[in-house]
Amino acid sequence: MPLAAGLDTKSDPRALKPPSLAVCKNAEFDEVGGIQKRKPYSSIGVNILGGGTLSGIRHIERNGDERLAFTAEGLYSWSARDSAWVLKATYLAPKVTERSVNVDPTEQIETDRCEVGNCVLRCWVRNHATATSRKVYVAAEDKTTGATILAATQPSSGGVTGIDRPRLVALASKALLFFVDSSTNLVVLSLTPGQLATDLTTAATTVLAAASFNTYYDAVSDGTQAYFACRRQVTTSYTVGFVTSALAITSSNKAFTCDGPIAVAVSPGGANKVVVARANATAIRAEVLNATTLGNVSTDVSLGTASAATVNQITACYRSVQVAGQYSCHVFWTAGETVSGDATYQTETNTIDNAGAAGTETTLATNFSLASRPFDHNGRVFFNVVFALESSSVGASGSLSFRAQLQNTYFLWRDDGLLIAKAATHKAAGFRSVIGHLPGVQNIASNTYAWCGGERRVIEISSKHSGYSDRAPRDITVEMDSNEARRCVRLGQTLYVTGGEVRAYDGTNLVECGWHLFPWQFIYLSSAVAGNLEAGDYTWGSTYRWDNAQGERDRSTMVSTDTATIAASKQVVLVIDPAPQSTHKTNSCQEVWRTPKNPADSAPMYLVTSQDPTAVTGANAYVPNAAGATTLVDDFADATLTTKEAFPENNGVLENLAPPPASIIVASQDRLFLAGVSDNPYRVVYSKLRGEGEVAQFHEALAVDVPPIGGDITGLGFLNETLIVFCETAVFAVPGDGYDNTGQGQNYGPPRLLSADCGAVTHESIALTPQGLVFKSSKGWYLLNKGWGVDYIGRPVAAFDSDTVVAVHVMESKHQVRCLMSSARMLVLDYSVPSESSPAGQWSEWTIADGVSAAIWGGTYHYASSSAVKAEQSTYSATDYSLEVETGWIRLAGWGGFQRCREVILTGEYRSAHDVRTRIAVDGDESDASGPNWIVTDYWTATPTTVGKIETVRVGVTSSYQMCRAVKVSFKDFAVGSTTNSPAGEGLKLTDLSLVVGIMRGPARNIPPAQRS
Repeated sequence: MPLAAGLDTKSDPRALKPPSLAVCKNAEFDEVGGIQKRKPYSSIGVNILGGGTLSGIRHIERNGDERLAFTAEGLYSWSARDSAWVLKATYLAPKVTERSVNVDPTEQIETDRCEVGNCVLRCWVRNHATATSRKVYVAAEDKTTGATILAATQPSSGGVTGIDRPRLVALASKALLFFVDSSTNLVVLSLTPGQLATDLTTAATTVLAAASFNTYYDAVSDGTQAYFACRRQVTTSYTVGFVTSALAITSSNKAFTCDGPIAVAVSPGGANKVVVARANATAIRAEVLNATTLGNVSTDVSLGTASAATVNQITACYRSVQVAGQYSCHVFWTAGETVSGDATYQTETNTIDNAGAAGTETTLATNFSLASRPFDHNGRVFFNVVFALESSSVGASGSLSFRAQLQNTYFLWRDDGLLIAKAATHKAAGFRSVIGHLPGVQNIASNTYAWCGGERRVIEISSKHSGYSDRAPRDITVEMDSNEARRCVRLGQTLYVTGGEVRAYDGTNLVECGWHLFPWQFIYLSSAVAGNLEAGDYTWGSTYRWDNAQGERDRSTMVSTDTATIAASKQVVLVIDPAPQSTHKTNSCQEVWRTPKNPADSAPMYLVTSQDPTAVTGANAYVPNAAGATTLVDDFADATLTTKEAFPENNGVLENLAPPPASIIVASQDRLFLAGVSDNPYRVVYSKLRGEGEVAQFHEALAVDVPPIGGDITGLGFLNETLIVFCETAVFAVPGDGYDNTGQGQNYGPPRLLSADCGAVTHESIALTPQGLVFKSSKGWYLLNKGWGVDYIGRPVAAFDSDTVVAVHVMESKHQVRCLMSSARMLVLDYSVPSESSPAGQWSEWTIADGVSAAIWGGTYHYASSSAVKAEQSTYSATDYSLEVETGWIRLAGWGGFQRCREVILTGEYRSAHDVRTRIAVDGDESDASGPNWIVTDYWTATPTTVGKIETVRVGVTSSYQMCRAVKVSFKDFAVGSTTNSPAGEGLKLTDLSLVVGIMRGPARNIPPAQRS
């Protein structure tokens, strides 16, 4: 029996035919006709340059010749010179999902949500135009199925209806619904998932604050009860308290002025403290209270001064770790928000600890307003803001010549101002509709946080009016530390990374791909000085530009343009606003473009700013993105202008827009393709055709959808130069070339269904081989061949179908597909040795138990554990595992016949010092819980010890077991003299197995009497 075949775990153990094996561990088939031991792996090093060691590894990636490692919160690059890892960027790997929920034809604002058990509850206010028309509504759905549990229902017990400011706060098994009722009382309802309709329509509300209540309040859960704080009618005091799931209330009035928004936060870790933060005119003040008695601990602590007279929002959250021996609470506030394009308003922050000590007031963001309550993740505080400024142009008269909201977007930031992710791109609902009302953010699973923002449905834009219609609830979920936000692909000289903002890595920086926001205001100031612009009409506009470390250019689109008439030859003075803080790019610049005089509707534009960063003075200077607005003098005559760089979007070229959040990415020769799009699980988004020296740019028109019959998209690939889309239970081919950069030509598709009953479980389970695309489905391993057929190739390894795939790579030099699994193994398919029982090739199992990711660098396979990156070695000196094979049941006369098996003979090749353990079982006895009932176990020390010589192991079968129906044999190498340790070397190669057998006539004679009739 030649030992030249691999695993077959699908067959009935008693039907498994030689030479297929029941166990094949740590084996390769490089030398056809036998089995060899795989090579070992060793760490390349874990030191971090500057100190520390690499830990918490999540993903490794190849970027050209560069080796990258993603940890829980960082991106590192391997320095061969220093034999150490170098930190390149902080990266928290956020994955964003979002969807419109409970949408109706009305205006829906003041949204909030929470989850209790498997029930998702949402609330909002409908018809908010007048006090008498406002109504609070609550709806609920099953989290798993999405089925509606409760249609939109208004709290209406006893004729008391909800009209304003609803908040949902989750406790252990109930939700508390806070709202302002029709009598302008602050009230609360306790909601049980199994009786929501009854609780909303028949249960009596509990009044938290009646005649004393004045509009603003906040509420937060500590897990067992909810704390609340509210402004009083006489604003020289406020009320703070807590309420249980049974609606038992404890409250206290505090004699400190609150004439604006108010916020409350509860300390973690049993510290038993509560912070109340409040506005007192423009002063932001806070108290620390005892969480049980509500007694004062520290009072009237100054946290800062608002940047404007109107404080729009205040919110607060504790960090879950101590700093300098104290828990500290982060307080955030926004003041002076306005949609006017030339506005400057701020979101600021400070801290207060449980001893009442305040930190330093800091401005976190300009022109961004708070959009949600903050939340703690791994000891840091995160918060959502919204950009809602109008894009506009201001002409020579000082009036707005263009005005439209175009860029409303939510951004998630960390407490130090680090941008994390975005959501509701260019269609967020804008500022919160009322002052002092922010939705909560709930930790709904490990590292996963959910809140309910809003979206504005987009309508066609025309000048001088908004580009949005009514608003609706939008569920937004962010999962931190998600490997789906670490998927990478290289296009040109840049590596692109999925996540809550698709990132681009150039070897030095990890920044957003494209620009989340583009210039939103352009101001024509004057033309009073004589210059080179002739009398006539001209149009100007501006863009942002950044060149990455590889020299690839990332340029935004423009939206705000201004046309002015010059009466005589003049210079023109323009004012350019600074770039927003929603970027990771540093040392960027702004560019101004202009048409020649008297432009037609589609007249080309040319660059009027310098590209020389040292030319920062005089006319037509270079304009770096600075902290404040910049003045530019344009003095180019048309003859000079038309020799300058032409605007890339001339001639109808599609605008450059940043891509949406996405979790799946692949590349063709000149495009990126994204799926796992945050708000559409059936959509593939593709980039414009990339030009030389450019980063990938996207546009919202470049997308194709697949039918939802196969479920969400789970992966992408290419086969026969065709885009392949894998879904949960289907596979589609999407032919075509896609629209060109002017939007002309034909889109990809229509999608062609290749498989209707199996898809890919994850993007990591897909790999391109010479035979086609290998992928793991929920039913096992399949091959999408080049003829578009789907072949089942996973029968030999079906026993491992429940394992989770970590990574799949093709080692073409060894004809292997290596499938790193999360459950103590790697599965390896050698497609160079097909057989009748395994036409796709031979499978083996490698005992690699700690793999979390894999990559191929320089032709060498590497895999990562959580604490090290390990490279495949060229020798066996680091071997710490055994080669083990186990045959199926060998029956020479069928199960009905019998034989006398006297001896088992193993033939192989000696490679290094080792013992061989031989085990023999007979008659199909699998009664032992650990496998066959081995009747012979023999250890033999290999001799002679000449490397390369034939090695023969002969083991006799105990005489009382020689008469049998079948024989099973197992071989495993060990260190010399050991029954547990692996050999420190290659050990042996296996060639064949021989049995010394006598075939007996007649039926099996050793069948027990009880089995005979």
